[in-house]
Amino acid sequence: MTNYTNGTYQVHTINNLIPHNMKYIFNVYDGTVYTIRPEQIKNLLEGEVPLLKKPNTSCKKCYGRGYTGKNIERNTYEICPKCVDDNMDKSIMEELRYVALQKNTKR
Repeated sequence: MTNYTNGTYQVHTINNLIPHNMKYIFNVYDGTVYTIRPEQIKNLLEGEVPLLKKPNTSCKKCYGRGYTGKNIERNTYEICPKCVDDNMDKSIMEELRYVALQKNTKR
């Protein structure tokens, strides 16, 4: 995307257009990477993985898609071990797991 300002072109990458407080999410059921606001993290569903950063477009395994293939038996996308598995936001994953355990023990 280009932006014309004061007679010069300024090229903006997609990372510059996304506010810094937004979180990347990878969905294992449809293979998409999208952003959400931090306050929406508590509403993540099963199969949505929070990421520290967007998958690298120069990855030799997934080419920035976040997945390497599709498992047709489980109907899920196989996450890229280099881009997604290494960039999972483990603190958020632990927090969500703790909240899920608390909900299950209250029943």
